[in-house]
Amino acid sequence: PDIEKRTVYFIFTRSPSRHTYMLGRFFGIVTTLFCLHAFMSGLLIALIRLRTGAWFNEILIAGLMIFLKQSLLVSIVMLLAACTSKIITVSLSVLVYVAGHGLDIFRMLAEQSGNTVLALLLDLTAVVLPDFALFETRIMVMHEIPAQTSALLILTFYTFTAVLFYLAIGAAVLKRRDL
Repeated sequence: PDIEKRTVYFIFTRSPSRHTYMLGRFFGIVTTLFCLHAFMSGLLIALIRLRTGAWFNEILIAGLMIFLKQSLLVSIVMLLAACTSKIITVSLSVLVYVAGHGLDIFRMLAEQSGNTVLALLLDLTAVVLPDFALFETRIMVMHEIPAQTSALLILTFYTFTAVLFYLAIGAAVLKRRDL
């Protein structure tokens, strides 16, 4: 959006590189998301505490998982925004979000049907697209499965690595893009 409106031209005439611009924009959005998640989680915990008198620490864990998923989605949107127009960015972002949630189901169906070509294509797609099913908290809540610290650390590492991957590609595209 900033590139189409040409509001970013003034920033690029100054000393910050386009990589710095991408990182600054990403961290600004993620910081805003973090503050909103902290406020909403705190408010929810306070309301539940007032109504039931119980503490639910799981809310903080679920909030962290949702925050990680949204951070990953922000990095994908920023990559797409560096490459395409606004409408294509929105459309592809929704497509990536839906595909990321259903990727494991499609892979399972392809393996069960015995279609090895489709299974191979979906495995290759899983390397590039994020697996948003990893961030789902519904199954944990429904079956009362406690979140393990090691699983949360692995999920955080996965998110951090994927965010760096998408931001690096977005910054490289933005660097080569003729404004």
